[in-house]
Amino acid sequence: MFHCAAGKDRTGVLAMLLLGSLGVGHEFIVADYALTSEGIARMRVWAQREAPELWERLADTPSAFMAAAPEAMRRVIDTICLDGSIRDYTLSLGVGPDALDRLADRLLV
Repeated sequence: MFHCAAGKDRTGVLAMLLLGSLGVGHEFIVADYALTSEGIARMRVWAQREAPELWERLADTPSAFMAAAPEAMRRVIDTICLDGSIRDYTLSLGVGPDALDRLADRLLV
């Protein structure tokens, strides 16, 4: 549905907002985010083999920039939920409840 280069910052937050707004449990959101580390590791192996110019840039990138620490996502969720739920937060951003209901109808089984 959406992606970025590493899939951890803007994409991770967007995925958290989407999943949390649809009622997915926080522990599942954090576990999903943690999978990003595996994707980043595969991307680094691929870049080293197939894209030397990208590999050079990645090699110079501080490791913290490439990390997808589950505790970081947990802190973001905890902060958002200080005043309510992830759904409440998403609604406060201007996303209508009807839009979230349509997403739930299309994405949840």
